[in-house]
Amino acid sequence: MNLVRSQELALSVCICAHNRSDNLARCLEALKGQCRDIQLIIVDSASSDIHEAEIRNLASLHRANLIRLNQPGLSAARNAALSATTTSWIAYLDDDTIPSEQWADAAIRVISEVPSDCSIIGGRIVPLFPPDGTSSIGPRWLQLLSVVDMNGEGDQTDRPHIVGANVLFRVQTIRQAGGFPLSLGRSGTSLLSGEEKFIVEHLRSNGQRIWYSETLSVQHHIAPQRLLRSWVIRRSYWEGASDRRIDALLGRRPSIGRFLKILFAVPILALLYPIGGHREFFIRFWYNVGWLASGKSSLLGRDHQLG
Repeated sequence: MNLVRSQELALSVCICAHNRSDNLARCLEALKGQCRDIQLIIVDSASSDIHEAEIRNLASLHRANLIRLNQPGLSAARNAALSATTTSWIAYLDDDTIPSEQWADAAIRVISEVPSDCSIIGGRIVPLFPPDGTSSIGPRWLQLLSVVDMNGEGDQTDRPHIVGANVLFRVQTIRQAGGFPLSLGRSGTSLLSGEEKFIVEHLRSNGQRIWYSETLSVQHHIAPQRLLRSWVIRRSYWEGASDRRIDALLGRRPSIGRFLKILFAVPILALLYPIGGHREFFIRFWYNVGWLASGKSSLLGRDHQLG
């Protein structure tokens, strides 16, 4: 790692990459010319030799600080950047996003204007569907594709819509929270997620406020397999499992009422499963199954700490 210390800067931008150097190249190209007042960090999360070489070249080309990890895992990669950054705010962009031309300027403006007790800022995420894909899918499916397409700017603490593909955190408070939990987050082909949701819930319960701005806008590439029913079934199952695990990490035990509601909903949703349309009963069914199944096992044993 060759990290340039930038105490005078207010914002770091971290992009975590794993075997998607082509996507990373497009993301960095979109940021080109925007990085004069930010610290750019790329975390190579155990990419294969070919991708590692290309990521190293991209980091050099775009004058980014490069961190190489030998074990994959999104939470560990995000924590590595969090440990290394020297700025007061850190932004996380997925490597398959394309930031707008004004993204960096908007980020610098927003972090200078939010209240002092605001520690999280989310932005707009617009889907880029493949040429032969379709956008005619329901709202639950779109949510699982990390779509956040709202207008306006302001406090969103009561009903946050935060997705890790495009989000900013105040460094001091997220460090005090212990970083992203290693028992959550993508690793390899696993669809376990929820690390940013955990941070949102943790900070919100400790009095921190959450902001949103439509000016922080990115486009998000949607891989063709994510438009397959088989993918969204797996994704919704793991969303349920992730939410149950988040509650466990936060020390929240589900009420008997919620447990019974989800338990009794499963056979009803199974009967409604074949019905199509935007009600998306099959997604709700697999979410509930994942939530229930996760409660039968303990956490995977990975500590909640900075990696």
